[in-house]
Amino acid sequence: MYTVAALLAMAIALGGVMAILDSVLNLAGVAETVRKLPLVGGHLDVAVAIGMVWLLDIHIVNGFIAMPLREEWMSFVIKALSSSAWFL
Repeated sequence: MYTVAALLAMAIALGGVMAILDSVLNLAGVAETVRKLPLVGGHLDVAVAIGMVWLLDIHIVNGFIAMPLREEWMSFVIKALSSSAWFL
């Protein structure tokens, strides 16, 4: 139950961070340029989610997955993808 609540909280936080980022990009006048970039434009929310999880350094997926992950970066990516999936 804790894992689901943590994922929901991260999704809400990601929504807030993305709203602020979109506002800053619009204010700077580069929102359309960033959205047109081939790799970044369509997946900006996932990149921000990975950055948030890495900066927060929380380990909520370890209780969700029965086996430990081989590398630490795998944990960051899985947590970010799961929180961005809740956000979408």
